[in-house]
Amino acid sequence: MPSTTTPLRNGPLSFTITASNAGPGSANNSVLKDPAIPGYTATGVTCSAAGGAICPAGTSAQLLAALQDPAGLLLPTLPVGGQLTFVLSGTFTLPSGSLTNVATLFPPVGVPTSAVVATALVALPVGVIPTLGEYTLMALMLLLMVAGGIGARRAQRPVT
Repeated sequence: MPSTTTPLRNGPLSFTITASNAGPGSANNSVLKDPAIPGYTATGVTCSAAGGAICPAGTSAQLLAALQDPAGLLLPTLPVGGQLTFVLSGTFTLPSGSLTNVATLFPPVGVPTSAVVATALVALPVGVIPTLGEYTLMALMLLLMVAGGIGARRAQRPVT
C-alpha cells in the first residue's frame, strides 16, 4: 500500500510490502523481489516481523539493494502464519502519468505458491502541482509594478 493516493513530484512516497505464509508448511528461504521503478527513487527500507517470522539481517541500504537486485532478498525464516512487513521509502520523481509498484515473492521448491503471498501491486496517479504560465506571470508582474507606482505617487502628495 502506498503512503498517499496522489503523490506530488519530488515529494516523499512510501510503499508497504507484506510477505505472508498461510501454510501448510514453512516457507523459509523464500525470495522477495521488488525491482526499481522508473519515476521513484527508493532511499531505504525497514522490516518488521510477526508470527514467528524473522526479518533478514542487514542495514536499510543493504536490504534495499537486495530487494531491487535481480536475485532478490532472501527471507530466511517465514513459518506458517508468519508475516514480514517491509516499508520502502523514497521520492516520487515523475512529472505526470502513473506509477506501478509490483513486488513478487518466490517460495522455495516444494512450497505451493498459493500459500506464500506478497502484496504490493499498487498503481498511483501522479498529482500535478499547478503553476502559472509565462504570460500570466508577466501580467502579474506588470500589475504589481503599476500598483507600486500608484502607491509611490500617493506617498509623494502633500497632505492638506
